Amino acid sequence: MNSLAKIYAMINHDLKNPRYKAFCLNVLGGKYSQLFTTTPAARKWHHNYKGGLAVHTCEVMVIAQQLANYTDVDHDDVLISALFHDFGKMKAYYFDENDNIQFCNDGDRHVEDGLEIVKELFNPHDNIGELYEIVCNSIKSHANLPEWGALKRPDNNLEWIIHLADMYSSKIKEVHKFIKE
Repeated sequence: MNSLAKIYAMINHDLKNPRYKAFCLNVLGGKYSQLFTTTPAARKWHHNYKGGLAVHTCEVMVIAQQLANYTDVDHDDVLISALFHDFGKMKAYYFDENDNIQFCNDGDRHVEDGLEIVKELFNPHDNIGELYEIVCNSIKSHANLPEWGALKRPDNNLEWIIHLADMYSSKIKEVHKFIKE
């Protein structure tokens, strides 16, 4: 099963709120669906290939769900925050004519770009407005440090879960390499 199929399965099986489920399925099948499955997750460090964003997002969703089992954090909030945490990378990177990954603007602005996308996606959906601030705060804090692009530090269990899952996914290849040595 590929990463996108796993993401759909998690949304269909693990999201409990039917409004949230319908919203996520609509987003994944909407105007960002092609970019989501072809964009890299980074230029150099992790998942830096076509489709890397979907693979990274899937890993973050799986890891975040496992971490959430040890807290009282709402699992729907965890899955949705994990799904959207790096959506801004669809506006941050592109492949040039030589298939090299380039920034779309002056450097990596994926946090700011993610906030713009989420604002666009959530505004017409007032029936899930309670999620908007939760997702925005997870996007702002998932990188943890300002020098890594964070607009704020994580300050609750949900934000720490998204940050830790993101960090683990971005390092998993190196962890496996280290274990094999």
